[in-house]
This record gives sequence, structure tokens and C-alpha cells, in this order.
Amino acid sequence: MPKKPQYFDPKLFVDKVMRDCDFGDIDAKTRDALQEGIQRRLAERIVATIIDSFSEREFALLEKVMEDHPELDDIDCIMLISTEIKNLQERLEKAIMDLYEEMTYDAKQIEQAMNNREQAEQTA
Repeated sequence: MPKKPQYFDPKLFVDKVMRDCDFGDIDAKTRDALQEGIQRRLAERIVATIIDSFSEREFALLEKVMEDHPELDDIDCIMLISTEIKNLQERLEKAIMDLYEEMTYDAKQIEQAMNNREQAEQTA
């Protein structure tokens, strides 16, 4: 089966979040669940960005691309038409970056809380 073209690789985003959150040694089952959750959140954020910004004409354009290119994922179809929709590329990039910031911020907050707890236990 030929490899389908891909314009956006969510795995790169997931890998970066996982690396930057520095989860340390976690078992494979937990790692897989985290990766799946991050990828799901990414897809939800992108869809929300699109729903908030597409006009009727833009939805029709997306549907046409999806019909003409069934071999592509939804996100790849979106990336293909992004040049046809004013500021979509920037909006998508911002949504992805905002999600990255939220996820890595949450991990940093958890790490800080754990460090504070360890310090409190050591001084007690």
C-alpha cells in the first residue's frame, strides 16, 4: 500500500510535549495513554479553531477537498486549504502553540508542587 502524503505530523507535536514535560521513566502503557490523550487534545483544539473561524464558503471548500482527496486525514485537508482562508495558518499555529504552552505549563506546575512537597517533608 503506498504511503499517503502528510502535511502535518501530530506525532511531532506529541513527541515534543512528552519530551518537554519530562515525564521521566514511565511504563509503556502509561506513555501510550499520555500520547493518545495529547494527540486527541490537539485534534480537538484544531477542530475548535476551525469551527470558530470558518464561514459557510470555507466549510464548503473543506468538504470539497475532503471529497476529492479521501486518502488525506482531516487535518491534512485543512492544511491544504489554509492558504485559501485568510489568517487560518496563523490561527492554527497559534492554537497549536497555545495548547503546547498549556500542556507544558501544567507539567511544570505539577513538578513544582511535587518538589515543594518533598522539601516540606524533608524539613518536617
